[in-house]
This record gives sequence, C-alpha cells and structure tokens, in this order.
Amino acid sequence: MDKGPNLVAEPAQYSRPTTATSLEPGRARKFSQQRTDAQAAEDARKQDEYHWFLLNAEELLAEVQGRIDELGDLRKSAQSTSDSVSFFDLEYQ
Repeated sequence: MDKGPNLVAEPAQYSRPTTATSLEPGRARKFSQQRTDAQAAEDARKQDEYHWFLLNAEELLAEVQGRIDELGDLRKSAQSTSDSVSFFDLEYQ
C-alpha cells in the first residue's frame, strides 16, 4: 500500500541556521556598525526635527507677542478715545 509523499521532514533535513560570526569574521562587527550608523542617522533626523520645531515655536511666540503688544496699544488708544468722548460730553452739557 502506497502511503503517498512523505510531508513530514526528517530530522536530518533540518539545518541549523548559521550565525553572523560563522559566516565571516567581521560580519557581526559590520552589522553592529550599520546599526550604529542607522542610529546616528535617526539621532541626526530627530535633532533636525527638534531644531525645526524650536525655530517655529520661537517665531510663533514672537508673532503672538507682537499681537499682544498691538492689542495693548489699541486698548490704550480706545481708552484715550473713550476719555476724550466722555470729556466732550461733559463739556457740551
């Protein structure tokens, strides 16, 4: 009686995966260096992003401070105008 193809692999067919150090002597170090380079690139990207954010935040703060100053000047002007109108109303009564 034919059992058909054997779908279960025999233990001899399995091979142990090779490690980086067994392939070539400097491969583990090269992988480590690549990881370090990738980390350095990521750190540089994060640093650039931080500086961009900081610059934009400072620009926005300066713009907001300018608007606050302008509003203060407008308030003083409105108060002066209100005082002048009140003075003229009292004068014409």
